[in-house]
Amino acid sequence: MRGTGTKGEGLVSALRRAGVTDLDYSARRRAEYSTDASLYRVVPAVVVFPRDADEIAAVVEVCRTLATPLTARGAARPSRGTR
Repeated sequence: MRGTGTKGEGLVSALRRAGVTDLDYSARRRAEYSTDASLYRVVPAVVVFPRDADEIAAVVEVCRTLATPLTARGAARPSRGTR
């Protein structure tokens, strides 16, 4: 798997050291998570799939320490206004 550059590689290493194992920094996965239903697109350095509250806390701490923006995504909901 190819890295995302110096900052992305450092972020991946830091997350792994913190015990976060389910992460993906492939170009494909990053592209999949780069947009929502709008035209706005920001490609993330890494996509993380935390398994429990401890991993969420570890991700938040790593991002805080490295001054890396964090965007949380929850369960998908329809974007057309239905519930």
